[in-house]
Amino acid sequence: MESESKSTKTYFRGGGEMGDLIRQLAWEKTPLGPVAEWPQSLRTAVNIMLSSKIPMMIHWGPELIHFYNDGYATIMQTKHPGALGEPAYPWWSEMWDFLTPIFDQVKAGETTYFKDQLVLPNRSGFIEEAYFTFSHSPIYNEEGDVAGIYATAIETTSDVVSRRRLAMLSHLSSYSTQMREPAAACQAVSDSLATNPEDVPFALVYLLDETGEKATLAGITGITAGKKESPEVVDLQEDDAACPWPLAQATKAGAPVLVTDLQERLGTLTAGAWPEPLKQAMVLPITKVGQNATSLPYAILVAGISPRRQVDEAYSSFYTLVANHIGRTIANAKAYEEERRRTEALAALDKAKTDFFQNISHEFRTPLTLMLGPLGDLIESGLPQEAQEQLVMVERNGKRLLKLVNNLLSYAQAEAGRLKAQFQPVEIAQVTRDLSSYFRSAIESAGLVFHVNLTPVTAPVYLDADMWEGIIFNLLSNALKFTFKGQISLTLQQQNEQVILTVADTGVGVPAEEVPRLFSRFHRIAGTHGRSHEGSGIGLALVQELVKLHGGTVRVASALGEGTTFTVTIPTGKSHLPAALLAPSTAAAADSQPQPQAPGNYGSSFGAGAGLTYQYSAASDTANVRYAPEAEDAPEHPLILVVDDNEDMLHYLKRVLGQDYRVQTAANGAAAWKLILQSHPALVISDVMMPEVDGFELLEQIRSDERTRLQPVMLLSARAGEEARAEGMEHGADDYLVKPFKTRELKARVKANLELAQLRSKLTAVVTSMAEGFAVLDHHLRFTFTNARVLRLLGKEGAHVNGQLLENVVPTSVFKALKARIALSQKDELTRTFEFLEKGRNRWLEVRIHPLAEGTAFLLTDITFRKKAKSSLEHTLEETASRNTALMKVNETLDNFVNIAAHDLKSPINNLKSLLELHQRESDPAMQRASISRIETSVKKLDLTVTGLLSIVQFQAKGDRGTHEIKFEELFRELQEEFAEELQAQNGQLAADFYEAESIVYIEAYLVSIIRNVVQNALKYKSPTRPPIIHLHTERDHDTVLLRVSDNGIGIDLERYGHHLFKPFKRFTKAAEGNGLGLYLVKNMVERNGGSLEVESRLAQGTTLKIYLKEYARTAVQPTSAPEDLAL
Repeated sequence: MESESKSTKTYFRGGGEMGDLIRQLAWEKTPLGPVAEWPQSLRTAVNIMLSSKIPMMIHWGPELIHFYNDGYATIMQTKHPGALGEPAYPWWSEMWDFLTPIFDQVKAGETTYFKDQLVLPNRSGFIEEAYFTFSHSPIYNEEGDVAGIYATAIETTSDVVSRRRLAMLSHLSSYSTQMREPAAACQAVSDSLATNPEDVPFALVYLLDETGEKATLAGITGITAGKKESPEVVDLQEDDAACPWPLAQATKAGAPVLVTDLQERLGTLTAGAWPEPLKQAMVLPITKVGQNATSLPYAILVAGISPRRQVDEAYSSFYTLVANHIGRTIANAKAYEEERRRTEALAALDKAKTDFFQNISHEFRTPLTLMLGPLGDLIESGLPQEAQEQLVMVERNGKRLLKLVNNLLSYAQAEAGRLKAQFQPVEIAQVTRDLSSYFRSAIESAGLVFHVNLTPVTAPVYLDADMWEGIIFNLLSNALKFTFKGQISLTLQQQNEQVILTVADTGVGVPAEEVPRLFSRFHRIAGTHGRSHEGSGIGLALVQELVKLHGGTVRVASALGEGTTFTVTIPTGKSHLPAALLAPSTAAAADSQPQPQAPGNYGSSFGAGAGLTYQYSAASDTANVRYAPEAEDAPEHPLILVVDDNEDMLHYLKRVLGQDYRVQTAANGAAAWKLILQSHPALVISDVMMPEVDGFELLEQIRSDERTRLQPVMLLSARAGEEARAEGMEHGADDYLVKPFKTRELKARVKANLELAQLRSKLTAVVTSMAEGFAVLDHHLRFTFTNARVLRLLGKEGAHVNGQLLENVVPTSVFKALKARIALSQKDELTRTFEFLEKGRNRWLEVRIHPLAEGTAFLLTDITFRKKAKSSLEHTLEETASRNTALMKVNETLDNFVNIAAHDLKSPINNLKSLLELHQRESDPAMQRASISRIETSVKKLDLTVTGLLSIVQFQAKGDRGTHEIKFEELFRELQEEFAEELQAQNGQLAADFYEAESIVYIEAYLVSIIRNVVQNALKYKSPTRPPIIHLHTERDHDTVLLRVSDNGIGIDLERYGHHLFKPFKRFTKAAEGNGLGLYLVKNMVERNGGSLEVESRLAQGTTLKIYLKEYARTAVQPTSAPEDLAL
């Protein structure tokens, strides 16, 4: 036994733990017998296996006896070390059906290769889902037969499983922004989980109610709803015996709960991709990202654990990611649902507002009637002229108010579907002619031509007379309001079964982008020039509603600066109208024909004295300076400029203020601006809503001009409320007075504003917080605004950021990058994106830069999770590719090695057998000595071949050693001593010059072997006719050193042998001794760090070998022992 142990140690060296176990095993008790009796091919194979860093196993003999190295021991897990020296069966019985065809194929001399192959080993007490990239290749014995199998393997389980899980998470993410309600989101999530039954055998998603007292099953996959394992409703307040899952525990803890007693809870439960019963499950609370663990979760996920996987950190992290994705999906669905509810609430609010307008407008009519009736009596009672003029103005504006109330009431009723029409046959041409006559005086007094072209309509036309009046009046008043020269035309004609009414003007026209919004309620086109800015903005919207009630349509065509045409189409007959809305009899309809003397509710306020007769005084189009008689001779009184497009308002303000001040008036902002530059008034009082230039535009012009920026301005407006007041102050007004106002208040405000000659205030804009960090920089890169999110991301407080320069807030490197991108963004007016790493917090932030006229805005987003996921995926893919490349290279080397070994060992062994047989038969001592000499020669060749083969394995097993700076001169002196005797015997010379590159950072063992091998090669192929001369020369090019080795030997026929030059066991002359491995090893050592070789040679003249040595990076590890000799 002791001799056997010593023999085993002699045969096998190294190999780490497995090397020790192989040396200690009593092989004489195994089917293989003592190691000394093993064939050399087996001992060589075991040595190769032990020296390999790649996981490797050997199956030897008919029983496929196990050998394996340290790398493979890790793969074996609980099968190690018992499988060592044992037959493959029954140790791999669970995989025998899979392995048998592979073994048969290799025994036939073929090599197999599988990439990411699913295998199902039982190496940890259960059938495990595992993936491997592996190869099997034959091992030949001395007779050239397959006696064993090499198996190399790299486990890729984590790579395959990670890719599968990432694919499922990607599928899950695709739903995160598509779902519109939480329940649908939960089922969509379940559908995504169903794409990975290997990792998620089943899943239940329970939605929690707002109180957290009840959980409802909203998503399920892998099992059926309503069973013991999948209750549809769970009471979380009490211990619900019907629920096998600890939902309440996970909800309260805010952390995952691992259920390990699944079989005790549910009995046998099978689901997913594998047939084994499930033993474990995970219960995870689904929370909003960033939510506190104690907060109520959105939902709870119950997910099965694969029976063929262990619950390790990767599995737990995977389910955590799944929970986060589900949380985002439900959060987005909840956000959408809340937005839908807000939309519904706004719609309800809009309806309530419409109802309010209808009710309040109706209530306005009673007091207005009681006001206008007595006013008419007073006007006719013979009052003094001045009092009568004021009452006429009151009556005119009262009727205007009544018109607005009537329109508002009608529109509210129409929109609410409460407007009741009564249709009757009418002579539409005659009715339209009578209604248009009300406008002729007003249109012609405005200097316009009014064309009316009404052709007789033969077909019966059913109309609601009051509604038709509203259509005609609104269209004509709109045309008059926006036409200043040219004409207005009204035409009516019958076309087939339709009546077409057209109202066209040559007015200011409408911009193309505003045409689609003309019929929107309360819509008014900003900047449009009109005769006044009065109106509610519902006239055209009311026309559209009234036309729809007649079953017709209204269209508009307009060109800016050319005019506008409205076309109303009404069907003839009554078949299109509801029967309940038709008048009871023709006679009654005839009696109710509209009379010109009594316009209805939709247009009565357009009658005489109601605003239809426009007053075209100088104030309407140009500025007019008017002074109160008592103030004409008092130049010391301040000058006040009053700006309003309403003639009555100008007259009223002039009368009230003229008692104390000089008063100047203008009808719009454009005229007012000229007067401001000319007269320098002490105060400007301006209406807001005016044609051409409104009050806000006038105010902006005043504040932007250096000459007038301190001009006191008071705005008058009918828009009440704090918002309207704030808007006026934001525009730079000194004061804001809401109509209607009392005379005493007006005078007090005017006096106060005159006393405060310089009063300017601006309101700080208030913006809502955003989900992303948002900040604004001025052109000096100084913060002018930051929201709460950006402050949290920057770790700053508002007082520490606002007003500071960017360079004082962010790190210098980030500032430089941001500054450059901001400059580019401002230059090309494009959004730029920039990412940077906060090293102190190990956090990635993304900056999106947006150019603004006043500076730069940027959005700041935390992208750490996205970056980590991407980096992890890239690392996994790179590592997998690297492993596959290494495995393929080792396989190729092993294949080459086996073929070389079989070929090069067989010849000398056969020769030895023949010589031994000859020696045994020979009796002549002289002939026996000659035979022994030849046997010694064959043994030397065999030894040389084995040494070369082991050198290849030795080189493949070595990693990169420690590096340091090596001086070529010192290395060369050692080699000179080594080759001195041989050179002296041949009268040879070995010379060098290293002046251009004196040293290199390299692995000393490699560099020594490279130079020794090429010098030996030069001596080996020396010329038979002249002494050998070998010269070494170095040159440097950055991190590469060229080592040029030249000789005057026999040269090489590169055309014939060039492609074999660096292959193993290649010799180019039978006269040269050696095994043909020297240049093969040199090439491998040079290329290991990215170097390369070139050969120049001429027959009978010599050879030059150019070796480009790529310098190693300097490391702290140095060789701890003398460099091993790899020279052959």
